[in-house]
Order: sequence, then C-alpha cells, then structure tokens
Amino acid sequence: MSKKAEEKFSAWVKERNWQGYAGHEHYVEDDLRNLGSLNPFLFGQTMEKIYQLCFHSVKHGGTMSIIIQDLIKGGKVHELGYLAQKQCERIGFVLDSWHKM
Repeated sequence: MSKKAEEKFSAWVKERNWQGYAGHEHYVEDDLRNLGSLNPFLFGQTMEKIYQLCFHSVKHGGTMSIIIQDLIKGGKVHELGYLAQKQCERIGFVLDSWHKM
C-alpha cells in the first residue's frame, strides 16, 4: 500500500472508530460499522470511498477482486454488483471479468 493510501485509510478508520473484525462479538445489525444498515444512498457513497482507497493502494497493473452478494430488502432485489462495477470504473478500475452465479 502506498504511503498516501495508507494515510487515507488510517484517517478513514480513525474517523469512524472502526476496529475491523476485532471485537466482532459486539457487531450488531444497527452498528455503524455494518454498512448494510445504511440507506442505499449512504451505502453507495461509503463504498465508493472504500473503492477509492483500494484504487490508490493497488500497484500499477495490479488487480482487485470483489465478491458481492445482492441484497434483498423489503422483497426487492438490489443488484450491488452492478453498482460496484459502475463505481469502480468511475474511479479508474478497468473490468477484466465478471462472473455471476
């Protein structure tokens, strides 16, 4: 990870008081660390920031893989994979392959 990306990620973690998976026993559905509890707009904004951090940390010519499960909320399917693809391409990633099961 580049120094700049590491600093951005550290600031992001500190801003949210995020502890990653340490302390997962206290992780509940309405916990702010649970991005799935955000409304769709805020979820998209937060994920785009995460993808930007990833983009700045991947070495030139490197790759990033994302495994995403679509969300079903209130009987409606939200295809999160397509959202991630659009966001990542807008940031500068280039789609290499897509596998949907």
